[in-house]
Amino acid sequence: MEKVLNGILNLRIFAIVMEKPEQVLSVDKENLPNHYRFLLQRINGYASTYSTKAILCFDSQDEGNDQIISNKMKNYLFRSSEGNNCNSIVESAFFVSSKVEDGIQLADFCAGIVRHYNETVFGNESPDNFQQWIHDLYAKVQLQTCTVFSPNGDQELFPIYKMPARFFKLT
Repeated sequence: MEKVLNGILNLRIFAIVMEKPEQVLSVDKENLPNHYRFLLQRINGYASTYSTKAILCFDSQDEGNDQIISNKMKNYLFRSSEGNNCNSIVESAFFVSSKVEDGIQLADFCAGIVRHYNETVFGNESPDNFQQWIHDLYAKVQLQTCTVFSPNGDQELFPIYKMPARFFKLT
C-alpha cells in the first residue's frame, strides 16, 4: 500500500468521519449534506494551494442517485455563499464505476481504513492483530494528508475531520 500511496504524485487524502447516528438521517432534497460540504471545502483548499482546479469523481450508484448528488453539488457551489468561495472545484462532477476505475477503488480502500480506525482502533489500548494492522495502515494514510485553508481563507481545516453530531440532520 505504501508503494501505491507514495507512487501517486501529489496524492492527498481528506476524510470526514462521523459517529453512526442512532436515528436515520433526514435527506434534504436540495442541500448538499454536511459531510460532502466539509469534504469539498478541503478539496477546494488543496486545489487552491496549487492554483488549479479539482475535478470530482464519485462512485456511480445509479443514474437517479448520481443526478441528485450532481444537482445538490451545483446548488451548493452556485447558490450558497460558502459554495461560491469554492472556486477551485470544477462545477461538473464525473460518476464512474468503482469496478473499473482504480482511483475510486483507492478512495474506497482509504475510506475503509479511516472508518475501521475510528470505529475499532482509536482509543483502544490493547488492539488485536487486525486492529494493529488497521492502525499501521492508518498511519500510512495520515502521511498523505495535509491541512488546508477554508474557502474564505479564515481557518485551517484538518484533513481528517470528525464531524460533530450537531451537524447531523435527523428525521
